[in-house]
Amino acid sequence: MEKYLLFNTIGNLVDRTVILASLVFGGVIDRFPGLKICLAHGGGYSCIGIGHMDCGRQARPEARTHIETPPSKYLRRFYSDTVTHDDSALKMLVDTTGAERILFCTDWPADMRIENPVQWLNGLDFLTSDEKRMILGCNAGMVFR
Repeated sequence: MEKYLLFNTIGNLVDRTVILASLVFGGVIDRFPGLKICLAHGGGYSCIGIGHMDCGRQARPEARTHIETPPSKYLRRFYSDTVTHDDSALKMLVDTTGAERILFCTDWPADMRIENPVQWLNGLDFLTSDEKRMILGCNAGMVFR
């Protein structure tokens, strides 16, 4: 994972996906319905991989041990941040989880940070003004009161 900076360029995304899958398949989300979890790096590969998780739950009995519903039904129980480094990935996250589940993040001072993140977010045509306002601060206010 050290080679090509893979621990960062893909490792963080894999880690976030493993976290989501472990919490869902382990039944933690059902046992603690008030738990608020924010997955950094746009939730990793969760939105892309959720179909595989649903299929695995349907096909394998051990994947149904602690949950009665498909993993895709849990996506809207998690929060994610905006650090996707890709407009299409953020759009997929918004379409999949809802803008109300996304928190603004800069990833500063990391060298892979998004430069001018507020300007970037405000320039995204697929977000409404209300969604931009929610992501840039209102959502965090709701989560952290």
